[in-house]
Amino acid sequence: MISSLKSQNMNYDLTVVIPMYNVIDYVVRSVESLGVWLNNKAVEILIIDDGSTDGSLSVAKNIEKTYDNVIVYHKENGGLSSARNFGYSLANGRYVYFFDSDDALGEGAAQILLNAINGSSDDLIMFGYDEILEDGNINTVTSKDQPKMDEFTLRKDDILTELLGIKQGFIPGYAPTKIFRTEAIKELSFREMYYEDLAFFMDFLRQNASDKYRFINLPLYKYYRRSGSITRQFSETKLMDKMTSLDLMLNAVFEISGNSRIVNEAFKTYFVGYLWIAKLNKDVSSALVSKRVHNALHSNRGKYFELFKGFKNFVKFVYYRTF
Repeated sequence: MISSLKSQNMNYDLTVVIPMYNVIDYVVRSVESLGVWLNNKAVEILIIDDGSTDGSLSVAKNIEKTYDNVIVYHKENGGLSSARNFGYSLANGRYVYFFDSDDALGEGAAQILLNAINGSSDDLIMFGYDEILEDGNINTVTSKDQPKMDEFTLRKDDILTELLGIKQGFIPGYAPTKIFRTEAIKELSFREMYYEDLAFFMDFLRQNASDKYRFINLPLYKYYRRSGSITRQFSETKLMDKMTSLDLMLNAVFEISGNSRIVNEAFKTYFVGYLWIAKLNKDVSSALVSKRVHNALHSNRGKYFELFKGFKNFVKFVYYRTF
């Protein structure tokens, strides 16, 4: 835990933590998209260089000279979670936002979000996003059920329903689509693993006493999907961490929700996730991954037969999801 490192004097409305590793081609665009947050006395912006080797640190230092409220820190490479936790330990804002250094905020988004936290006591503020594909196409992810509402309130079961894709799936586990009240996450930190965003979010939902959270129904974040992204390259470690993330998700749902539909959908998500990992492991060829997949699927086979209404449907589902 890193809460002991937190300042007890919240001098800012918002702290923006930006982990950075070898993003020399993107970091200027990303920081400049922060708009009214730049040179704003209510906002501190912490760029955490996680041992970049491509000149990103030099670019970030130039950004630091340009804006009064940008501070750059350099640390040895430790991964995304390490950089986020380091930045969070230095944060002095009432709210904290974990922003990715190769993505961007949409036009006007910074002002909307600053207005949202001004005088707010919400533990969590979520918002929609644009997924920008490599071919230039854009997939806008917001609630289609509330097209005329700029914002509305969600309960934990609502969040789980969207997170698991039972309805529209407009809430991902992805951290940059959320702003947290600092005091609400003071006992949390990002786990040292891949796919850490979902684990952090589930930890938050599990330990947070509130059951009302705000959702801004606008695509305020721009997520650029790149073929070179670490989330699209697989190894034994990443597959093992993905399984850990699925385990944490399922256990958290058991604790958070008594809704049988949500629990059953969590089992399906867990199951499909393990099948997906088994398919990816055909290229990775990890014996450890194979053993863990086998154990997880074997130990829950009775539940899967129940969910898919019999062995025949279960086998069909396995076949079509795997091959």
